[in-house]
Amino acid sequence: MGSQEESICLIQLYSTYNALWDPKDPKYLNKNQREDSWRQISAQINMPVKEVKNKMVSLFGSYRREKSREKKSRITGSGAADVYNSKWFGYPYFHFLKDKNETGDTRETMPNKPKTSKPNIESTERTLDKSLPNTETYVYDTE
Repeated sequence: MGSQEESICLIQLYSTYNALWDPKDPKYLNKNQREDSWRQISAQINMPVKEVKNKMVSLFGSYRREKSREKKSRITGSGAADVYNSKWFGYPYFHFLKDKNETGDTRETMPNKPKTSKPNIESTERTLDKSLPNTETYVYDTE
């Protein structure tokens, strides 16, 4: 699998298996589901799973390199003409990863505790006042 067309086909196929790349997908945490996805991709492009994974590792490396170059070119003070535009053939096909690290909806993981009544602050203050020692300040004239 060396041609650009085959690589593009692999990237597009990979993008359809959310369990492999999307942490928001319920199947993402299931190793068996991910391995099934790799086997399905392997069968569709008629290539061993190990080679498919290695090819994707290589393609991801190229994608990260191009993405890093683009990000570095957007430093403060750069004009629009100075922003790096990747010419690597695979870059636009990785657009599905753009929102990969966006935060999703949050879920409450702690059980709801029953609400307790608030303590009566006035009675607490009175109790504290009685328990404190006399804190008056005395100033002695040393002359």
